[in-house]
Amino acid sequence: MLHKAIAVGSNTRRIKTSVQLNKSNERTTQFRINQTFTNYLPFDVVVIDANNDHTLIKKLTPDFSKNEIFTIHRHYSWNPDRVEFNIPGIEYDKDNDAFYECDEYSNDYFDCLYKMITLADKQAKHTEFAEGGIDVLVSESLFTKHNGAIFIKELGIVIATVEVEKDVIHPHSTEAQLNNLDKEHETGFIFQIYANDPTGTMFNTRYVNLNGQVYKIPLVKDEQNPPGVYITRGESPVGVGHTRHSKLLDRYDFDVADKALNLYKTPEDAKDHFGLLTAQKEKELKELDYKLKEQAIENKAKLEQMQVDFAKEKNEIEIEHKRQINEYKALLEEAKLQADLRAAKLKKQADEFEERSMARKDTYESASYSRKDWSEYVKWIPGVVVGVAAAVAACFAIFL
Repeated sequence: MLHKAIAVGSNTRRIKTSVQLNKSNERTTQFRINQTFTNYLPFDVVVIDANNDHTLIKKLTPDFSKNEIFTIHRHYSWNPDRVEFNIPGIEYDKDNDAFYECDEYSNDYFDCLYKMITLADKQAKHTEFAEGGIDVLVSESLFTKHNGAIFIKELGIVIATVEVEKDVIHPHSTEAQLNNLDKEHETGFIFQIYANDPTGTMFNTRYVNLNGQVYKIPLVKDEQNPPGVYITRGESPVGVGHTRHSKLLDRYDFDVADKALNLYKTPEDAKDHFGLLTAQKEKELKELDYKLKEQAIENKAKLEQMQVDFAKEKNEIEIEHKRQINEYKALLEEAKLQADLRAAKLKKQADEFEERSMARKDTYESASYSRKDWSEYVKWIPGVVVGVAAAVAACFAIFL
């Protein structure tokens, strides 16, 4: 587990400034920073830079020890005529050659740097080389308070004890950036829980059930914080108000933590959290019963649908069969009707032919009789003519 390198505030370290002038002839040099480390602590200290390079600063022998502090001295050298400083919280007026403090400015390190530069610029002429330094003093108690690793952000370094150095990553290193990049892609809310028992006798191992999974509560010994069970959240629960500073951490005394947070002394109890196993089995049985009933309903619906489809298909087949029979009967009746009509037509034609034949026969016989009569008449004509002529002649003879 990585130790966090913690930035040190003004109340946890001492910073001193010093100023001197250098009238050397290094006219080409514009700006220089030198940094020195001196270890007066009773243990070795490791300095870690932004490349995660580790440099061991061994403790001095007792003859050199004083005040038991770790000293970091940063020495600045610059040509005031060729260098302009841009310090966080400080604005530089080049025309008036003066520094002005911004309203947001509050950092003690940069405050010392500002004072050092201002003092050096006032004492130096534009043709001279100004120098100044800042000392950062770190005590042994500060290492203890921050679990052996301290990030001094103004200097861009981490100082750590030998015991924890292997677990420390410089926060500005490539490794840290990659780690942060991975975290940026994580989604969801944050929930952390641990128990703090400074004496190691107040609280035993506890377990918690989260979403059906059992987890062991980490137990730490931190004498700087009160005993209890701590909950850290990325945001407050729904419906619970909070402020920006109060939302992250809640502490519960040991005598109320078990009930308030549903903590258990054994994994088995935690696993059956609120009868979770029983409830889960009941839930599974209910789900199975529901699925079976749902399947039965579905099967019944399918069967009823099959019966409806079968009856519908049977009815359609019967209707089609009747339609075909009726169509066949209609065809037979139509054929019979056509046959009867044709037979009647043929009979009519036969009768008409017979009538015409009879009429022709009668006409032929009548003509034959007429010819015979005419022949007889022709035979009588000469006699009649002679008779008529004789009669006429007799008449003429009488009247003449």
